[in-house]
Amino acid sequence: MAPQALPTPPSPSEAMTVAPASPPTAAFTNQRVAPDQLPRLDPGSFEPVAPAFARMRLFMVGLSSVVGTVLVGVVGLAVLDLALPVVITAVAAVLAACLAIALFQRAEARRMGYQVRSHDFSFRRGVVWRRVDTMPFARVQHAVIRRGPVERFFGLATLHLRSAGGSLLVTGLDTDRSDRLKTLVVERAGALADEELMEQG
Repeated sequence: MAPQALPTPPSPSEAMTVAPASPPTAAFTNQRVAPDQLPRLDPGSFEPVAPAFARMRLFMVGLSSVVGTVLVGVVGLAVLDLALPVVITAVAAVLAACLAIALFQRAEARRMGYQVRSHDFSFRRGVVWRRVDTMPFARVQHAVIRRGPVERFFGLATLHLRSAGGSLLVTGLDTDRSDRLKTLVVERAGALADEELMEQG
């Protein structure tokens, strides 16, 4: 009986390298969210703007009423040579309009407020057309504090948040609160950006 030949071992070029098994990839899911499970902004959690903001608005309206009254009187009497009762009626109309604007500005100042959560910043404003703008901290690219001359007189400031998709103006803040909010936004935006890089890495 002839001896059987032993199998020839494979050459290095013929050897197969087995790649390590890749971890299983999580399946993509897109489940429906019930309406009662949607996240909500608590209306009672909005922080009001500084009381000086309403005073600043009333000051601007009062200044405009004085300028408008003087212009109507001067133009009506000296330029157009209108009768005194006509000029008085026009002045009364200007004052009534300024009073209505002042009441509206006061109501709007009471309506305005902001809310800070773990991942976003919201600002509420408007009386007739109410609006709530929300900006996630992860999208904030730039934060600026602006103080105009009238704002500085009343101790106020405006926080301007910018992102690639738009911007958010938060008005009516006192100077200390605006500085603290800016610091918070910058720190939260940086922390979330670092977390995102770590997850990608």
